[in-house]
Amino acid sequence: MAEQNLGGYQRNQSVPGVDARRFSVRTPQEGIPVGDILRLSGDYGQSSVEVTPQAMGIPQEAIDFFRLQNERKESKSYNVGITAFFPPGAVPEFMENVLRPTQARASFGQTRQSFSDVTGREQTMSDRRRGIGGQAVLFGGPTVDVQYEEPNKFDRRFEGSVSVPMERGILSLYGSRALNEGRPDESSVGVRGKFSF
Repeated sequence: MAEQNLGGYQRNQSVPGVDARRFSVRTPQEGIPVGDILRLSGDYGQSSVEVTPQAMGIPQEAIDFFRLQNERKESKSYNVGITAFFPPGAVPEFMENVLRPTQARASFGQTRQSFSDVTGREQTMSDRRRGIGGQAVLFGGPTVDVQYEEPNKFDRRFEGSVSVPMERGILSLYGSRALNEGRPDESSVGVRGKFSF
């Protein structure tokens, strides 16, 4: 069984006047099964860095005169995902032969960052990500997979693939379209195969 990094805690004070801390925890890569039809995955991370004015090389006279304080940076983030599996027979028979769903996916995540400089001025930034997707068997043969993602508050991404079983392997057709704000959109299509001879 391969080793997996499930997180940990680290504190670094090797540089005088600098205190860096990091904590993270995550589920195993394959997720955590809940019964026979659900699988949960996720991660949480938190980090902070605090630096004294002295460590930045600011003279003590200036620190005292302007009443400067420590610079602080903090970041927190989390991601949660859930996958539901549909066993054979979960849908009516007439659907089984046309479009039989095998799984549905949903995910959500958020990031928050804050910064306080030596004068006490504060800045806060936040972002979020989310996505939905699913997989189904079409007419008892090809497997169709679709995914819609919002990697941040502004961008959108659509992905899809069709995997066709063949005598010696699988042939897959795939494509994606990214709608980006403030920069050019992106598209890609391709074909890949996995065969045994």
